[in-house]
Amino acid sequence: ENEFIDIIVIGEGELTFPELCDKIEKKRSLSLVKGIAYTYKNKIIINPKREYIKNLDEIPFPARHLVPIKTKYKQLPYHYKKQPLVHMITSRGCPYGKCTFCFEAGRLGPYYRKRSPENVVEEIKQVIKDYGAKEISFWDDNFVVGEKWIKKFNELLKKENITISWSCSSRIDMLNEEILKEMKDAGCWTIFIGVESGDQDLLDRIKKGTNLEQIKQVVKMIQKHGIEIRASFMLALPGETPEKAEKTIKFAIELDPDYAQFCTTSPYDGTEIYQDALASGSLLKNLDYYNSMTPAFVPEGYSSLDEVKKMQEKAFRRFYMRPKFIYKKLKSIKSFDDVKRYYEGFKFYIGFTR
Repeated sequence: ENEFIDIIVIGEGELTFPELCDKIEKKRSLSLVKGIAYTYKNKIIINPKREYIKNLDEIPFPARHLVPIKTKYKQLPYHYKKQPLVHMITSRGCPYGKCTFCFEAGRLGPYYRKRSPENVVEEIKQVIKDYGAKEISFWDDNFVVGEKWIKKFNELLKKENITISWSCSSRIDMLNEEILKEMKDAGCWTIFIGVESGDQDLLDRIKKGTNLEQIKQVVKMIQKHGIEIRASFMLALPGETPEKAEKTIKFAIELDPDYAQFCTTSPYDGTEIYQDALASGSLLKNLDYYNSMTPAFVPEGYSSLDEVKKMQEKAFRRFYMRPKFIYKKLKSIKSFDDVKRYYEGFKFYIGFTR
């Protein structure tokens, strides 16, 4: 329907896109290219799917030299400790594949693949050499998958004498004392965890597979090893009421992570939560609102999008304006870089609460 779009690459593009460019350049039929949709004589043609790339080690490292990463890109204030920072992804898919809100558990399915530890360490060596990287931010949905893999990764960093800070995301139930100790020793300084809710009924409804007591224990374990925690919480889930949202805010304060984000639910088409949202509330169809920070869904327990937005603002205020949080951050300032980070973070916070 959009006159400015002629062709769409569906799914993984590393094999599809070069083949597509070759067909266009040689003026060959697009019907031969798997994994695309395109318009032809005012009709939308959807070609057969492209097979998943089974061995991710076969994919070349990103062509970072084509992107002005040093001059045009700014890091999120809570996501780095040292600069230059480089982003990496070491896996695709999800081995858990049940959370109702996650696209990886929907149309893409749970087909999980991970690069070898050796391949990831080689890329780290490259970005240190070519870009002077001092920190790596791993953006996998679940970086800590497979105890054998993470042990090997940590061992290789030490063997190669690579001293670098890094951060990652993990499910609560994939962390234990031994893994956390090894990660800390290998340079991990912060872990992003998806707590989602402080109400057990809501956690069960989204099939998170965790419980509140388990979350408390793992958070304490992470803090014990001196690793910072960035925790994510979801507001306006199907079935949520303002009272249940209050439980989530109180739970976030009780856990006392180093940072917390409070996202409004974006029920993407293709996820299980999308169907739940259609049946249990009011869902906007305008995709401009689907960014996890702008309300797009009103559960039956809320009166309006405005009420959802005010609850989100309340969550940020109550978490970040606590004297305990402010004191802890002031006490942790060790350098002018820390001052700059917290200043940027303060501006970020104001953007959600003004």
